[in-house]
Amino acid sequence: MKFLVLALAIVPALFGAEKIKPDYSNVRGLNYIASYAPSDVAMWRNYDSDRVDKELGYMAGLGANSVRFWLAWVVYDVEREKFIAKFKDFLRLCRKHNITAMPIIWDSCFGDKRSSYDDLKDWVANPGTERVKDLSFRPQGDEYVKAVIGAAKGDPTVLLWDVMNEPSDEGVESWLEHYCKLIKSIDKEHPITIGWAQAQRNAVSADWVDVMSYHPYGIWDKNRDVWTKAVREISAKHGNKPILANEIGGPGLFMLYEDTMNYFASRKIGFYLFEAMIGSTRFNNVQGFFFPDGTVRDMEPVRMFQDLARKQGAKPEGRFVLKTGGPGYIPVLSKTSGAEVVNTIRNWDPKKVDKSTAAYYVALMRWTFISIAWGGGLKDHLKEAIARGQKVDAAEKAGDIEELRKLLTEAAVLAQKLLPEYDFIPKS
Repeated sequence: MKFLVLALAIVPALFGAEKIKPDYSNVRGLNYIASYAPSDVAMWRNYDSDRVDKELGYMAGLGANSVRFWLAWVVYDVEREKFIAKFKDFLRLCRKHNITAMPIIWDSCFGDKRSSYDDLKDWVANPGTERVKDLSFRPQGDEYVKAVIGAAKGDPTVLLWDVMNEPSDEGVESWLEHYCKLIKSIDKEHPITIGWAQAQRNAVSADWVDVMSYHPYGIWDKNRDVWTKAVREISAKHGNKPILANEIGGPGLFMLYEDTMNYFASRKIGFYLFEAMIGSTRFNNVQGFFFPDGTVRDMEPVRMFQDLARKQGAKPEGRFVLKTGGPGYIPVLSKTSGAEVVNTIRNWDPKKVDKSTAAYYVALMRWTFISIAWGGGLKDHLKEAIARGQKVDAAEKAGDIEELRKLLTEAAVLAQKLLPEYDFIPKS
């Protein structure tokens, strides 16, 4: 009888859900942290089923067919079965909205040494760098993984497991191998991946995973070209495993959602934009589609997302209202395309750097040089760029506008040389 009730709960959602292709090329996903939560820990400690239900509804209306979201060992460690019940409820809500799920089991981001149940104000790594390299922690980690995987074993809502987000800790390769093998021993049905920040790192885990994932951030198509080529080459050496860009996009960081979607859709690569909500995280002025009330900050990427969904056979029905100010409005730091960044650099005017614009130009130059570095274009200039970046940070902190103008102008002159030299833009 229990099985029949479960089947009746799942089957209607399955009949309504869009079928994901074996190569994941039609994945239109969003990364998700609930709008009420400034941290991954806060999302689960203060889990709000009604709020999650609404926000998954926004995603479904947009035309998303998958959601990538962070779990939290530090909450499980305290709550145990209560945490697992919350996780099961989240999957239930995904089924309700015909959205597949990519749960992230572990996370390296922001490198906190020992994250805790009380880390509610900002993002923290789970379980933390000290625990990753501590072999005596493994039994606790194993217990958590077995509980999480066991809770969703056989559930078609789970598209695949992301073993760890952006691994970077000391000892992380041994950690990843251990948990990839443990998960596969428990759950032979669901594929696994690792959300590597850099595409080249997939070479480490190519034999352990079913899908290769990467986070090809960067302002220009050259950035995505370099990393997509890298991951495809690794895939070709390991049976042509599928690839996914499972975290990408940032309109406030000069990486417009429109440009991102165009790139991956034209190359038939599934993607997960970061992120769904303009909520309480440190990213809310640079990334996000929806305010908590369901309004949106920018209509163009909404239209493009829905158009892509229709082209791929879905029927998104969301009707969204643009918010331009008022209570709860958070302006994006910038909505500037890669072409506009280039135009600013080519026609650099130091007089435009003043107290009101300094943050914008600092961000523009910072992301210009991060993007050049990720695209292989710094090389001999790396130490110079790092040193100048440190001076820029100091000048910005001190409010020294004259020094900022000088340093940013030096950066612009160097960028004028490097962008065409390394094929980020055409040589003129």
